[in-house]
Amino acid sequence: MESFNIPSILVFDQVQDIRGNLCFLENSINFPLKINNVSWVTDFKDFNTVNGYTYSSNKEIIINLTGICELSIKDSLSNITNYILNKPNTGIFIPFGYRRSIKNLSSDNLLIIISDKSY
Repeated sequence: MESFNIPSILVFDQVQDIRGNLCFLENSINFPLKINNVSWVTDFKDFNTVNGYTYSSNKEIIINLTGICELSIKDSLSNITNYILNKPNTGIFIPFGYRRSIKNLSSDNLLIIISDKSY
């Protein structure tokens, strides 16, 4: 498994056929963390920003399955990098020590958050 120390865009392989596209995740095969927790967030009706967290030891991958949103990641020097999440086969890897916020959410967003820590 490749080691990642900075936020990175991940593009997952797709199997395409006439019925649709299939993406899959496998530990240590196509992304840089061991899956210990998977959660999803949906129904963003009353707000369009989710102020994030800075984890001291947690690594995450965030995938937007439907809709479009903006992910802002701030490092320890307060440098901010913005990513647009609008494809279900693309995710953002966030190593520990980075603060994340999700902005410009719509009511149809479905976010999958994969973590290497159990909650």
